[in-house]
Amino acid sequence: MKKMLVAVLVAVLGFAGSAYAQFSAGTTTLGGNFSFSKSLAEYPGYYDTEEVILKRMSIGPRIGTFVSPDFEAGLQVSYVKNVIESKSSSRISTSSEDMFMLAPYGRQYFTLNEWAGFYIQGSAAFGWGRVGVKDLSRSMTRTRVFVATLAPGVTIRAGKHLGIDFQANLLEYISSTAGLKGDYQKTRSNPTGSISFGPDFTKVALGISFYL
Repeated sequence: MKKMLVAVLVAVLGFAGSAYAQFSAGTTTLGGNFSFSKSLAEYPGYYDTEEVILKRMSIGPRIGTFVSPDFEAGLQVSYVKNVIESKSSSRISTSSEDMFMLAPYGRQYFTLNEWAGFYIQGSAAFGWGRVGVKDLSRSMTRTRVFVATLAPGVTIRAGKHLGIDFQANLLEYISSTAGLKGDYQKTRSNPTGSISFGPDFTKVALGISFYL
């Protein structure tokens, strides 16, 4: 996936033109994207080494409209699932988090040639999720997140009404809180935030767009 995205970006940026992404204001876009990533980390201990596997899958339908010939605004609804597997010689544990997100977005297109276009997308997402493991007090951890992203991408025209997207995060800010709600206790953490800059190839998304 990394090599594919880099190859597409290099190929597209080598051309110039003026026929792509010229839609009349009011053109409706229906589409969505899908991404999957898997990462592995090892943490050496005094007696043992713990292996942690993180799997992330997301799927997000969206609807938008062109408010000008090269600017699209809309809303994306996403479902994200994170699975963490921890393995060592003495124990194996698995936890999973399910999250739903609403993300208003704006996408500015830049004309390159008659079959491909470059764009920058900014979005602000609000998410609600929960960890799928309950403890003995029948409690459940719930999370709330705010995610602001700036993501470049490339759209390849496969027809008059069809486009294929490749997108990767460039700038991302995340703020989250977590709370434990159960029969015996209720807690809520203070908000924590983080910011990252640079191409994030663990969140490369493949998408499709229909222009109506």
